[in-house]
Order: sequence, then structure tokens, then C-alpha cells
Amino acid sequence: YDEVAERIVAFHAAGIELFMLQFQPFETEMRRFAREVIPRARQLAAKGAAGAATRLIRSG
Repeated sequence: YDEVAERIVAFHAAGIELFMLQFQPFETEMRRFAREVIPRARQLAAKGAAGAATRLIRSG
């Protein structure tokens, strides 16, 4: 979950504002994403994860 949250924050820092997500099974995985990933992404963003965009660019 941490890697997904880091990537989302990195993409957002790079200017991406819209994410198209697909879950299967939809409701179960959507709830898991909301429970596990969103709080982590918010935490990273609140900490000012400025280095996230740099890591994204380097990792390709």
C-alpha cells in the first residue's frame, strides 16, 4: 500500500490531478483502497513529500 500511495503523491506533485482506477471485485477493493491507500497518501502529502516527484522521474 505504501508504494501505491507514494506513486499517487508523486504523480500529483508532477501535476496529475485525475486518476482512473479499476477494482475487481469493485466494492471490496474500492473499500480496501479507501481504507489502506488514501490515508497513507494524505499523510505523505501533509508531510510535504516534495521528493516524490523526483523519485517518480528517476524510476521512469
